[in-house]
Amino acid sequence: MRKRNLSSLALFLAIIFLPYWIYLPLLLVAVIIFPLYWEGILFGFFIDILYGRGVTAFPSLLSPIAFITVILIIVLLPLRERLRFNV
Repeated sequence: MRKRNLSSLALFLAIIFLPYWIYLPLLLVAVIIFPLYWEGILFGFFIDILYGRGVTAFPSLLSPIAFITVILIIVLLPLRERLRFNV
């Protein structure tokens, strides 16, 4: 649990201070490594709030990065049962 909290803090700081080509792969790695990393969806919303386009003609309830994170978590659910991660 401590690794998960520290990685979430590191990812949060990376989103604030580092460029996108560093924090997006970090978010991807965190979603893959940690089981049910729901914080990734919140980080996707946070990224869109900070760096998104703003108001569009057709606003969606789910931001693009958060939507991709949700899809990735759903795809990884059945794969996690077949793979072993020792985190």
